[in-house]
Amino acid sequence: MLLSHPAVSAGFVFGYPFHPLGKPDSLRANHLMDLSKPLHIFQGERDPMGSLPEVTEYNLPPSVHVHWFEDGDHDIKPRKASGFTQIQHLDHIAQIIGKQLS
Repeated sequence: MLLSHPAVSAGFVFGYPFHPLGKPDSLRANHLMDLSKPLHIFQGERDPMGSLPEVTEYNLPPSVHVHWFEDGDHDIKPRKASGFTQIQHLDHIAQIIGKQLS
């Protein structure tokens, strides 16, 4: 809804719930198909509400840009064994947003 406002040029989402937890057949993406302004979704690869294998099958429109974060969950937090930290992922997100807004 915010993207429909004339003053908004792009949207940024942290951990989009593509479907309810444990219900991958109840997709929450229909409204994304009609977006004309850019929407950037920052998603953990193992998010239980939209993992990398699931979301890559959704055929999202070109206006939706999903940025994947290695081993991240819904909060983009990776497991310690991954070698990444949530702060590293958030720093990367800040860089992406900064580039989009400049």
